[in-house]
Parts: sequence; C-alpha cells; structure tokens
Amino acid sequence: MASVAVLAPSALFRAGLGALLRALGFVPVEEAADLTELQRRESGAPRPDIVLVSLLPSVEALTALIREIRDWAPHARIVIIASALDGPALSAGFAAGAAGYLLENISRDGLEYSLRLVSAGENVFPSELASTLSTSGSVLSGSIGARDELRNLHATEREIYILRCVASGESNKLIAKKLDISEAEVRTHIKRIQRILGVSNRTQAALWGVARGLAAPFADATQGAEKGGTARERTRT
Repeated sequence: MASVAVLAPSALFRAGLGALLRALGFVPVEEAADLTELQRRESGAPRPDIVLVSLLPSVEALTALIREIRDWAPHARIVIIASALDGPALSAGFAAGAAGYLLENISRDGLEYSLRLVSAGENVFPSELASTLSTSGSVLSGSIGARDELRNLHATEREIYILRCVASGESNKLIAKKLDISEAEVRTHIKRIQRILGVSNRTQAALWGVARGLAAPFADATQGAEKGGTARERTRT
C-alpha cells in the first residue's frame, strides 16, 4: 500500500485524516503542519508516495509548496484537499504538478478509490467541477459545437463519448464497462484524444471537455447511438 504524508495547519484535521488513512490501509502515514516539519521528521527516511496538501490561502503559496514538494520528493504524487472548488487554485495546482484535487466532503470510499487511482498514475478531480463550470458561465461553447469541433479534428463518435466520460470524472474501469471494452483500449483512445486536442495528460483533456459543456448528462438516445458503433469501431486505435 502507498505511503502517505498529510500537510495541514490544523492539528485536528490532519489527525483525523491520518487516522482515516491508516484505517484504509495506507502505511506509513505521516502528519505535519508544513513541509519543513515533514522534512525534519522524515530525514533519511524514504519519501512518501502521496502527499495530501490542505489548500493554502493564496495560489502563489500553493504552487510554491507543490514545487518544493516535487523538488524534495520527485516521485511523490501530490493531491490538494480543499473545502470548496477554487478554479484558479485547481488550474494552478495542476500546472505546478499536482495529481489531484479533492473536496473535504468526499466519502470514505471515494477517498480510498481516488488515492488508489493517484497511486496508479491517474489524476483525479471532483465531479462537482463539471456542474460548477457549467453554471458559472465558464463554458466556452455548447456541447454540440464541441462535438463538431472534435469531428473536424477527426475524432470518432467513440472518442467523443469517451471524452465526455472523462470530463465527467469517470474512471477508465467504468468507461470500459460502459462500452464493453478493455481498460487498455480505453487508455489507447484517451491517448489519441490527447494528441487530437494537443494536451499532455488526461486531466487537461478532461478540463477541455468540461469547459466546452461535454460533461452534461448524456441523453439515452445519444448513448445508444454511440454504443451501437462498438463492434465497428473497436478495431480503431
């Protein structure tokens, strides 16, 4: 199981989160008020696999901390824990090298699953992101326009459907189950989507889709039409 460090100024918050992580089987779990304290305590010890960081008051402080953690533990996966969605902090955090952004109201099972995904190399962000962007006027264009844009980039209907799933925060496992294909095939499609969009990772592709309204609930008819192409498009990579 992955080792975890919790960085948070609140002693009560980090103690509670640390206890929960231990109960979930993550070992070892270290808690510290800041990186300096963690470095002092971890001197000579292996670096943690995952570092959970409480959202800081300013974007500048957050990005500086993430860069310091990456310098100290290059292989650690950094996840921001916040009480609410903060668009600038989320964007800046991922740009600085964070692998996840989770809300404090996440369920116990959701936390465990998210951290397992992070440990496996995936990036995670809250599903609430989609609805917040859609209702805050951040959508750049409607989903129909985005679909046309993707078709002009020679994306298949299957790839458009997968991007919608990714933008909605769905895992590769769930997408594979929906389409009755392997997770390896899903990863291949996502890599091609990233090339089409000119982005470097899954999170950037997801945010591209979210910003263009692709995370809206799917219509049953649309799902049926896109799933209907399974046999024909399965051979495409």
